[in-house]
Amino acid sequence: MIAGRPFLISLFFAAGTAVSVFLTWAISRELDPPHHWSAFLGLPFTLIAALYYGLSGLILLFFILLIGRTLNGSTGLRITVFDSIILVILAALLYTDGVITAMFFLAVVFFIDSVLEPVNRKQKYFAYLTLVLFFLMVLFFNGQAIAFAGLNLYSGLFSLLLIVSTIFLALRLRDAKEYGDNEDLPLNYLRICSAQVVVTSFIIVELLLKGSQALLMIYPVGFAYLGTVIYHLAVLVKNK
Repeated sequence: MIAGRPFLISLFFAAGTAVSVFLTWAISRELDPPHHWSAFLGLPFTLIAALYYGLSGLILLFFILLIGRTLNGSTGLRITVFDSIILVILAALLYTDGVITAMFFLAVVFFIDSVLEPVNRKQKYFAYLTLVLFFLMVLFFNGQAIAFAGLNLYSGLFSLLLIVSTIFLALRLRDAKEYGDNEDLPLNYLRICSAQVVVTSFIIVELLLKGSQALLMIYPVGFAYLGTVIYHLAVLVKNK
């Protein structure tokens, strides 16, 4: 048993920790799709943090993974109508769970996906739909009130890590010629950068609204960024 917990609770915690570690790897792949090995370096940090702080928000992490994959196009597959509907449902569920900006940022994701090559024009309609749903839920869903918690020391440092990592990765990937999961299609630099910027902005806004509560939900994303940065720093040192 883990930390004296009953067997079933320990089993649930172990399964949740494994999923958090996997999602750290998967999110890293979306943040830095040209480099497969960078995704592994953040995994030990997530494992240690999960043992110390407890489980993160798995549905929120899965949502972040999907919006990153929607934008960067690493699979080489066009997002279908069914995929977009699933994203809207996830964003609505997150809103009811307190992640009130998920629908707004999903609308941003849909709009970007509708204008960057390869263009997916139908996503513009999903962007409008998601914005309308977001404002309707703000107006009529009484379960959530928009508050402003501000950044404390830890969430501020976490935000700084995300911003610096986003800029660093954007600079490192600008000359990348590698391919994604579909080796017949080259990666789009603008899409990769847009995925990083949207994910970072989404998390920072949530930190501003909910502070440490949000930090405990999304800390694996910080370790995903950290792992990719460590990988690229190691490559820079090696090449000198």
